[in-house]
Amino acid sequence: MNQKEIDEAIAALKECKGSIISPLLEDGPLLGRVKGLEYMNDDPHAVDVLYAKIGLEDGSDRLQCLADELNDRLTSSGIMQKSYDRVKLHATVMNT
Repeated sequence: MNQKEIDEAIAALKECKGSIISPLLEDGPLLGRVKGLEYMNDDPHAVDVLYAKIGLEDGSDRLQCLADELNDRLTSSGIMQKSYDRVKLHATVMNT
């Protein structure tokens, strides 16, 4: 990214703090839990990535909403390109 693109991304994220992030945090902090393992590939014999699933302690979808709304805002402003309908919340355990 060049400096202009970086400045646009910073401005968009600052705007998101007030319109997306702060409202979602009004109900309290996002306390996460790492649980379960999955793999990224249709063929289990050709696994490239093993990852742990991420969720919130309270069972809500606030973290998923936050990630999806940030993704939508950054794609609609042209800062990044949309690749998928939803953000996959995960922690990579192994990447070959």
